[in-house]
Amino acid sequence: MGQSSSTIDAISKQLNKAFGTTPTIVDIEGIDGSEENYREAIDLFNARGLRVLPMVTLGGKVVSHSTEVPDKITKSVETAMANEQ
Repeated sequence: MGQSSSTIDAISKQLNKAFGTTPTIVDIEGIDGSEENYREAIDLFNARGLRVLPMVTLGGKVVSHSTEVPDKITKSVETAMANEQ
């Protein structure tokens, strides 16, 4: 995977703190390209490569990419969740 485990751990802890749940971590290399739920993430990764990591999706929609700053990721997830309501 293109990100260090410390980056993934920091993002997981921040999202768990903000939302009370631990996110599912999926290795971009392990995604089945035929899964429609990950199509947007796969297309973005294929177009821009490792520069888009870490990438966070919510319901298959990419809500954050290209930042390792946990607070920015949390804000992006909060905004996406608010827009879904």
